[in-house]
Amino acid sequence: MDNLIKEKSNLLKALFVLAIIGSVYFAVRALAEIRSYGRMGSSEVSTITLSGHGEVMAVPDIANISFTISKDAKTAKEAQDAVAVVEKKALDFLKGSGVAEKDIKTSNASVYPKYEYKYETQMMAPCNEFGCPPDRGKNVINGYTASETVVVKVRNADDAGNIMQGLGSVGVGQINGPDFAIDNEDGLKDCD
Repeated sequence: MDNLIKEKSNLLKALFVLAIIGSVYFAVRALAEIRSYGRMGSSEVSTITLSGHGEVMAVPDIANISFTISKDAKTAKEAQDAVAVVEKKALDFLKGSGVAEKDIKTSNASVYPKYEYKYETQMMAPCNEFGCPPDRGKNVINGYTASETVVVKVRNADDAGNIMQGLGSVGVGQINGPDFAIDNEDGLKDCD
């Protein structure tokens, strides 16, 4: 782990030195061009256009994981309560694994009815040369589904696999990720 940190530090230092050298090179070239235009004695306005391309490479230092808890029940409240039981276990596991509360966010929560088509049991007219009469029936609610999606930022990317396994062991069935990223991307872009 110390070697990885040293490698990251050395890479960032090398990129920083390279950026400084490139900046100095372009500044010297620009000054030389400005001086050469001044010696010509021309009264025309001169413009200088610069363009460049920069590239920074870095090792991801965070992992984003999302999971969805979904439960079916006869009533909306029963479905929500069933989701809450699994969610509490998942949150307790995450906090026990060192994930800060600020790194756990609910991104979606929903409750919706489930329908079933019920046929009416009355005598239907027989089919004839024009076809059969339409089925008679209606959609009726036969339960509810509650679901909640939570997004977790794991600040030590090496822990992502253990956290995903732990979430599965507490009853979370739909786990997505990990999506590796850089926590402070602006810091990599800043060359000051």
